[in-house]
Amino acid sequence: MGTYVFIRGEGMSNSRVELLLDIFERQLPEEYNSKDIRTSQVQMAIDVAEFLHTAQRSKRILVVEAPVGTGKSLGALVPALIECSIDRAFNQSRVVYATATINLQSQLMQSEVPLLRNMNLLKTAILAKGKSHYYCHHEKQFVKQLDNELSQKLDQFFKTSSTGHRDEFEKNYGGIRNSDWNRVSFKGSRSDCERCSLGFCPTANHRKRFRDEHVDLVVTNQDQLIRSVLNRLEDEPTAAIVPLNPGIIVIDEAHHFLENFLGMIADSTRISDLAEVARSWHFPEDQRIAYNNLILELNKAMRRESQDKQSLLGRYPISSNLSHYLAEVRNTLKTLSEKIFFSKRERLDRDSSLSDYVEKLDQIVYSIKQLINSKYSVSWVTYEEYTFTSIPTNFPSEFKRVISHLAGQNKLIVMSGTLSMDGDFTSFLNQWRLSREDVELKVIPESFQYAKQSLIYVPENIPHPNDQEKDLMQHAMGHYRQLLELTQGSSLLLSTSKQYMASAREPIEQICQDNQWLFLYQEQAGVEQLTSEFKADKNSVLLGSGSYFSGFSVPGEGLVSVIFSRLPFPVPDDPFIKLIGQGFEDDFMKQVTLPHMMVKLNQGVGRLIRDIKDYGVITILDPRVFTKEYGRDIQKSFEEKGYRFTRSFEEVQAFFQEKRQHGSQAAYPPYSRSALNISERLNTGKVVFKGKEIAKELKISMDQISDEQKKYAKAICKQYGFKFSIKPKTGEDLFKYLVNQLYVAFKSFAHLAEEYPFKDQEQRERLSKYQGDGKRSYQMLKCTNPRIGCSGVCGAEHIQALSQRVMDCGGELLPPITNRGFCWLEIKPHDLNEEILSRLASLVDEVAATEEQ
Repeated sequence: MGTYVFIRGEGMSNSRVELLLDIFERQLPEEYNSKDIRTSQVQMAIDVAEFLHTAQRSKRILVVEAPVGTGKSLGALVPALIECSIDRAFNQSRVVYATATINLQSQLMQSEVPLLRNMNLLKTAILAKGKSHYYCHHEKQFVKQLDNELSQKLDQFFKTSSTGHRDEFEKNYGGIRNSDWNRVSFKGSRSDCERCSLGFCPTANHRKRFRDEHVDLVVTNQDQLIRSVLNRLEDEPTAAIVPLNPGIIVIDEAHHFLENFLGMIADSTRISDLAEVARSWHFPEDQRIAYNNLILELNKAMRRESQDKQSLLGRYPISSNLSHYLAEVRNTLKTLSEKIFFSKRERLDRDSSLSDYVEKLDQIVYSIKQLINSKYSVSWVTYEEYTFTSIPTNFPSEFKRVISHLAGQNKLIVMSGTLSMDGDFTSFLNQWRLSREDVELKVIPESFQYAKQSLIYVPENIPHPNDQEKDLMQHAMGHYRQLLELTQGSSLLLSTSKQYMASAREPIEQICQDNQWLFLYQEQAGVEQLTSEFKADKNSVLLGSGSYFSGFSVPGEGLVSVIFSRLPFPVPDDPFIKLIGQGFEDDFMKQVTLPHMMVKLNQGVGRLIRDIKDYGVITILDPRVFTKEYGRDIQKSFEEKGYRFTRSFEEVQAFFQEKRQHGSQAAYPPYSRSALNISERLNTGKVVFKGKEIAKELKISMDQISDEQKKYAKAICKQYGFKFSIKPKTGEDLFKYLVNQLYVAFKSFAHLAEEYPFKDQEQRERLSKYQGDGKRSYQMLKCTNPRIGCSGVCGAEHIQALSQRVMDCGGELLPPITNRGFCWLEIKPHDLNEEILSRLASLVDEVAATEEQ
């Protein structure tokens, strides 16, 4: 490591560009023991630094298309961490980095994070995975017929694990099948975890740190980031899973973000959910046989319809036949719910099991209504998973709320290798409902020399993938065997269909056995485990889909061939694609379908060349690249990047023969500072890390707290009974402090946005979107509270009357918890308790006055 010092607490100063250039020109080459400096990576870092500069306030969103080979993770993280390390006195910025794939998250933690620590750019980082990636010992206790050896391993893992991660288990105890892991993975909520009776738990301890303010970098997935925002946007906001106001948020693999958002707001119902309803003892015995037969007929109808589908994994419109069966299910369950409610109403308050069952019935009834109501939702069926899904048609406004929330409190960096069509962001901006005025757009040039490093092979005489008259699998296996024997394994086989993978698995495994190569299959273990095994064996072959199109990175000769079973087009008439393409019906193929396919194809192609020394062949077993009109657009897009197409296997053989003798014969473009586009803003002023003269040297307005703001804050603190803090140093931080205090106390803070003396209109508009932060704990009420007016002798009739009074006052009384001489009460909504209690007190006074008369 070099002598350059970048330590929080030191008062050294340099301009931002001087710091960046020193890192990318000197430190990184030293760390990698390489002389290569990537111009594209340095330019990206400069563009990101310019966007993050405190003086840049016109744009809150930066969209970067950075192709494979840019090194975009460091291109974003280095300037982001530099900006975070600039002394802000009170409100230190942090970075939340959200990806779509587990592989990229692991790469960041195993490669980039240690590197950034070595260079003193980073102290603490945490990997915040989705809950399904964590082990739950409580869940395991209810699993039946678990393999004894696996059970012992899980028990030991629970005692020794530091994170509860699945990949930590697999590193220490070997692979675990998806089906087994799903039975013991964490499925509860955050509050379930906190209430767990087990006490010590590695999963709980690790997940508690997700929002630790002392963590500089949180690496998470897009789903958790989206869920955190949706939690905060609810009518009754709940806690975010990961920080939502760190200051800087990076969304990598952003081509997945909209689809992941729609997945989060989707309402899904499986046939197994419908069948499970009848297994409850609350279900009428005299109706069980008829209902089960109805579910059986629905199941048969789905199986019949699936026979002519090209991919069971695809999304298909719900047929009128399936809608008919769903309507019958809905009517049956709706009638049952109403019957229970009216005939057993008194039991509902006392019997939580019955109450939960009715709630489950109502949820299914509502879900089916959304499925068959085309006016307010878009619906589809997935045959492989026997699942029905619906999404509200007003999703664009909800998506815009999520983006506005993220950009309102943070600088938002949106990046991917595939966001535009040859530099045109129109399709992306349309789908995200963004105007060009909202964002800064950047396209980073290619770093690799694809003309020397790769070849795209589309074999002659391959049948159309939808040709029913030819044995597609037998024809494809001839090409697989030919290519695999040429490359001696070292291949990634990508499919868009799990159905195709299931059919291809046995013959491809046989090819590997014949040649003594390691064969890996997607369902064998987790992504990280399979990736690790693939890297460890140079001749391995991996068959996968889904997440293997992106985030899978194997530099070197361990991967020299990527084979596509077909062009990854979405299913024809896919309702999901129609939904995100609303408004572009006149040019749907060009504006929606083709860009969607090209994003996925580009991502898959990008798995091959990961380094300037890499080489290999892309094979596409689909004639449409040459036989369809849009095929010319596909060819042109890749040719402009430097790729060459061939239909000759002999040319493929000659390519490999040459590369094995001479290597890739490629080099990064010569680096020169003169080729960089550096703004004057980054050159001027000095950056001081934790120095006392920062405001003077950076000429940054510190937005110091005014006397008017201090006076207002003290009045609010006195009004609500909490202490005035001297920690906030700026007007912005003081406002957030007041909001946080009211938020954790379940008190309304909407009036603060109207009353607080902001320094200007821009600050008012931005901070008005702040929704508070901190751990909320509800203080239950004693029924003897004077404003409730209870004597402590709480009979059923009295509780029923109190419940009605609470409802009349705009609240909901949950079932009381009895104690000696009183009951504990919980009233919802929590943040309206004061208002509801005031109304209750007025009613109590009125009753008392009437009795006196």
